[in-house]
Amino acid sequence: MASTTAAGGAIAWAAGGDFLQGALNGLQIGAFNFAEHDGYDGNGGPGYVKRLPDGTLEAQEPLQEVVCKASCPRRSILFDKPSDAGKVSALSRSIIMDAMAEAGLTVVHITSTVRSPESQANAMYYNESHGKHIRYAPAGRKVLEYYSNKQKMIDEIYEVGPYNVSHHCGTPETLKKMNVIDISYQKVPINKRTAFHNALIRRVTKLLYPLNSHDPAYHIEIKQY
Repeated sequence: MASTTAAGGAIAWAAGGDFLQGALNGLQIGAFNFAEHDGYDGNGGPGYVKRLPDGTLEAQEPLQEVVCKASCPRRSILFDKPSDAGKVSALSRSIIMDAMAEAGLTVVHITSTVRSPESQANAMYYNESHGKHIRYAPAGRKVLEYYSNKQKMIDEIYEVGPYNVSHHCGTPETLKKMNVIDISYQKVPINKRTAFHNALIRRVTKLLYPLNSHDPAYHIEIKQY
């Protein structure tokens, strides 16, 4: 029975299904085989099954119901900027996919990863001009003092240090240690936003989102091990 149990699980897993459910199927098949080959046919013996006139084996007690899952839903991570695809590690993708599965999501949209100081100034200017007042650390607040002049914002970012303004402004060295990613909040269905937040917060190093920082996205930081 052990071999049929393991084989059932392995076959289900290889086909993209659920290992445990496949193993349970295998266990039941093994139980029938065991009963047949060892003579426990329910006809006066201790019996697990009864042999019908046509040779069919019938369980004398209901076996556990098994629900087979042929495959998992296809899940996709889409990038607003195709060039960002190469800036998200396999580890980070796996963590995001796990959170999606827990929240019941099939697709998320990544809106931002690494930014240059110029891109960071544009993002800050856009958010401020559209009433999205992000709660920045002191370096970021210093940059916003020059909100009326985008070039001065850029100059100030370089002055205080891009990474101090936003972890999006990473270097190749920082990216090896931490992936910084924005996932669209608006494109996550309303009834799944809390579940996705809860799934992310247990998996990522840092999470900011509209309800705790006024950040317009799920801003996540994932340590690279």
